[in-house]
Amino acid sequence: MECKKEELKNSQFETFFYETVNGERLAYYAFFPSVTPKSLIFCIHGGGWRSCSAECLFMQAAYFARCGAVAVSIDYRLLNETIDVRDGLYDCSVALSSVRKMVKEKYGKEFPTVALGDSAGGYYACCLGCQKILNAVNPSVKIADVIIDLNGIVDLTGKWNYAIAGEKDEALLRSYSPLYNVSKGDATVYIAHGDNDKTVAIEDAERYRDALNKQGVDNRYVVVTGAAHAFILFDYTHTDTFVQEQIENIARYLEEQNLL
Repeated sequence: MECKKEELKNSQFETFFYETVNGERLAYYAFFPSVTPKSLIFCIHGGGWRSCSAECLFMQAAYFARCGAVAVSIDYRLLNETIDVRDGLYDCSVALSSVRKMVKEKYGKEFPTVALGDSAGGYYACCLGCQKILNAVNPSVKIADVIIDLNGIVDLTGKWNYAIAGEKDEALLRSYSPLYNVSKGDATVYIAHGDNDKTVAIEDAERYRDALNKQGVDNRYVVVTGAAHAFILFDYTHTDTFVQEQIENIARYLEEQNLL
């Protein structure tokens, strides 16, 4: 299905609250297909873990719903003096469990789960497909089936070490880095990274691909020619046409996997 920004604006969604922490109600926003869905697509926004909101991926979620998936975009706690990515990842895991429950109640069955994330959201998506990391955060939650990693952060040991609060212990940073925790049985991963990304190094994506290959985890690695960071976002660094093409490329991959 062709992706057209203007047709996706003002798409209808339903709001669900999945968690309340210190008085803050956290929500996910669900876009439903007009047909029986083939999958659940769980969208996680970026923003360096410090900014942005679920609304950043509303149009993307609306598009996937039009293609035949239940698609949600979630909010999670952002970093501050007392919150780090372990808290945000816990929120993502609780949201994932809540969404799965909602979908099962609505349709009477479970569907394969696709976790899609952009940048810092890509980090969370990769973690939701990584059994070792998810077990450390919320072992009651089953990993996602497929990960769509869009210029995601996979290594916390370098410039992204602010993600973990307090003393920068190398072992701790590695233990929450998808790059160092790939294991057999982890989710299938689709990696797309721009060759003009000045924010997250494309070399990290290549190392992540190599780690997946080493453990025999199914993956596809796509270099997006000319793409800067966050190429999946409208009204950011690329034209609507370029963004639409990238979203359609993801849809084609999901169709190949019988998920759309």
